Amino acid sequence: MQLFLFGYIVIDICEILSIGGFPLRSSVRTAFSAIHIAAITATTWVLMLNGAVGYQAIDDGTLLSMSLIFGSALALFIGTGYIALDTGFSWTGYFDQSLYAPNRSYSIYTLYLLLPIVFLFIYFVLESVLVIKILRETRPLRKCDSLPDRGKRAC
Repeated sequence: MQLFLFGYIVIDICEILSIGGFPLRSSVRTAFSAIHIAAITATTWVLMLNGAVGYQAIDDGTLLSMSLIFGSALALFIGTGYIALDTGFSWTGYFDQSLYAPNRSYSIYTLYLLLPIVFLFIYFVLESVLVIKILRETRPLRKCDSLPDRGKRAC
């Protein structure tokens, strides 16, 4: 969870610098936008893996589990960051078609929007199965729950 919170801090800082009204050169803004996109993808990946850790296939908090989560998130961060930087700075020319109107970068769209949605969906499915099947608890998933001290319904 600490890796997720660290990723959230990186996302917030990059979002402030890439979207905010700070007077930055366009190349610096492009770099922060690429880091922002990579951090979103890696952070949702960490959240999804955090949902899988609840099943205790590998003991959580051990060096093995932390290195697997951190290593895979770092690989995803570097890969997504490279694609975003290559798209923005046209290093290889592979993504140049997205630099011209109508500026459609399907790779960035997939890594920035679709992949995190898939990761979030898998996380919610993993957590729901964990809560319902393994813990046999339904209260966290209900919309309304009765208050124990007053007997009233809270919605």
